Amino acid sequence: MPNNKFLMWQPAWLLILFLLLLGLGFVAVRQGWVGGEWEIHELSGIAMGTTYSIKLVANSRSQILLKKTQKSVDNRLKEIDGAMSTYKYDSELSRFNRHLSTDPFPVSADVLEVFLLAQMVSIQSNGAFDVTIKPLVDAWGFGPDDSPILIPDTLQLAALKKHTGFQKIVVDSMSSSLIKKDPQVTADLSAIAKGYAVDGVAKVLIGLGFSDFLFELGGELRAAGTKPNGARWVVGIEAPVLGDLSIYDTIELQDNSIATSGDYRNLWEDGGLKFSHIINPSTGWPLPYIGISVTVIHELAVLADAWTTAMSVLGSQTGIFLADKLGLQVIFVKKEASNFIDIPSRKFHDPP
Repeated sequence: MPNNKFLMWQPAWLLILFLLLLGLGFVAVRQGWVGGEWEIHELSGIAMGTTYSIKLVANSRSQILLKKTQKSVDNRLKEIDGAMSTYKYDSELSRFNRHLSTDPFPVSADVLEVFLLAQMVSIQSNGAFDVTIKPLVDAWGFGPDDSPILIPDTLQLAALKKHTGFQKIVVDSMSSSLIKKDPQVTADLSAIAKGYAVDGVAKVLIGLGFSDFLFELGGELRAAGTKPNGARWVVGIEAPVLGDLSIYDTIELQDNSIATSGDYRNLWEDGGLKFSHIINPSTGWPLPYIGISVTVIHELAVLADAWTTAMSVLGSQTGIFLADKLGLQVIFVKKEASNFIDIPSRKFHDPP
């Protein structure tokens, strides 16, 4: 006589067995037991006046997908650069800068979002971050014209500063437009656009099905997931050393972004004094070289990028005070004689 109890439970056991096998099959594929090994694939290219590199965790048989990925990344970077470059005459930003009117200027969703985020950091940093300093950037020779560097006099700086100030641009989300309160105000997004591009590429990679990657664009990085062995991505914190890239320390990164800025990059010298490319909006002068870097970790690369500039302008004392107030992960690294000292915010060493 058949065991009716067994017959009653048999479908349930078959379902459980099927689910177990399905789960094991997923693990097998992820670990490379079926259909090729999972390993790190590297892609690289040139965009936005710098280089980029991607480390992707992908199946060894994913060459077609990797070619599609490279094309998609290049297209997204080209799109963002075409909107926000000060070097391209027909970019949205260049056309906005030539818009000598207080009438609304329609912009794309990308440009609108960047201006909204820029305004937020400007307000929170009390103007230490300000995208309207383009006339000052150009006057000091850091703009796209490559004009000879001549130190502007006091009167010239005062005249240029009359047309700066983040409050002079209204960002209208409802109409997706920018409105100048001063028709002569112009903007430079160099201190935030690369971070936005990093986030944009991350969205592309996630949309293509990648969950584990490390993307770097001109020194701005975003890490997602882990390496094939489950370890976090390891990235370097730059030391403020002139010349070749020097690493002060390393940090593990997962599902976060990191950006570094400092007075040791893109310098010029006059009369024995060195000046960095970072302009202080309140004085109109570039920051003098003292040997200091600022690293910011944030979920969004666009905000990590913007805050490194803001923190550089604020300096370590005011910067760390504000970082602690806002709960930001920030570390200053200073060069003193032959040694370095670091000044971290309270949240900097929090686990990811």
